[in-house]
Amino acid sequence: MGRGGMSVRFLVGAGELRNWRGALQALARVGTEVSLEAFPSLLVLRALNASRSAFLRIELQGGLFFKTCEP
Repeated sequence: MGRGGMSVRFLVGAGELRNWRGALQALARVGTEVSLEAFPSLLVLRALNASRSAFLRIELQGGLFFKTCEP
């Protein structure tokens, strides 16, 4: 599916925002593009650098990092 073809909404509490910020900062250190894979109770974020020599995958579990997920 192309860009903008799907949307997912997550409800994140104020306490979890610090964790989100840390995850996004770590991904930004690896690459400028992030892929997102959403499941009902899991969010997977991935970044790959331009030379394909560094890769980071972060899994955020529902209940710990977000309260609800609406596809």
